[in-house]
Amino acid sequence: MQTEWNSMDKTPRPWVRIVLRAASDGLEYYGLTYCKHRGAIIEPITNQEALPVLGPCDGWRYDERDL
Repeated sequence: MQTEWNSMDKTPRPWVRIVLRAASDGLEYYGLTYCKHRGAIIEPITNQEALPVLGPCDGWRYDERDL
């Protein structure tokens, strides 16, 4: 199980589920993916960018269910 968080400056692999950690309260948001074509982290069901909705995030990690 991966417990280390990656910097938001580092780009995740496209279309692999990731978990984001909110900067304000440390909540974790699951089921998100990086879309290389759009250059953004998205919520794949709605195809909407995640960061404008979630606000600032201080890290990400791959979802261990996909590893």
